[in-house]
Amino acid sequence: MKVSKCNFIMVSNPTKLEELKFAGFSTYMTEKQNGQDVFVFAKTPELIEYLNSRFEKGDFFYTSKLHF
Repeated sequence: MKVSKCNFIMVSNPTKLEELKFAGFSTYMTEKQNGQDVFVFAKTPELIEYLNSRFEKGDFFYTSKLHF
């Protein structure tokens, strides 16, 4: 899947969620995937820059779909 086609970024680690909220990225949705909460953020240039500079590649992933 091409990252440019994705509109959302998912984070599954609650500690990473708290870090994002503390950094000002507080607008997100919560989904359940395989019984685990996953936190979904809209993909923005600011969020991408933050994630790429402070998170490991496995800490987040891109998606083009939301599951309600």
